[in-house]
Amino acid sequence: MENSNWVKNFYQSLEAKKDNFLPADFRFYNIARLPILADKTYEFSSSCPDCKSNITLLNELLDNLPECLHQYHTRKKFEKTRNQIELHLHKTHNLRYASYYTSLYTLLGTIIGCISGMIFIFLAQKKFEMNIVLIFIAIGLISGYILGKRKDKLKYKKKLQI
Repeated sequence: MENSNWVKNFYQSLEAKKDNFLPADFRFYNIARLPILADKTYEFSSSCPDCKSNITLLNELLDNLPECLHQYHTRKKFEKTRNQIELHLHKTHNLRYASYYTSLYTLLGTIIGCISGMIFIFLAQKKFEMNIVLIFIAIGLISGYILGKRKDKLKYKKKLQI
């Protein structure tokens, strides 16, 4: 298939250039995400003209990779292009990274738990006790984590994760 050939060539080119990077740069600039972005972009390129144009952008990123991270202006262009591709996949195709909803719902559950604990103390007209607030925070945190994990599993089953 043409898809697998292009993605394999992209991955092999990135692997060949991997030796030219410092390990810290490879992790810091999220270069390991490029093959995943390339695969998902190519998957939608037959029906999405923006994804088709993003393929050429990904090829340009790959061609200039080791050199573009050493100068400020080229590094800024690299990050802007990668973020543009990620944003397109998020907004248009509703793709999210793994654990996106788990993190989001855990944060929301913690905030809602804290607010609920404060409201409970206010309505019960008790003096402020941190134990009650902590119990509500724990309940919100755990329930947010469970709901987020369920949504992440649903997205994984539908193959809507990057």
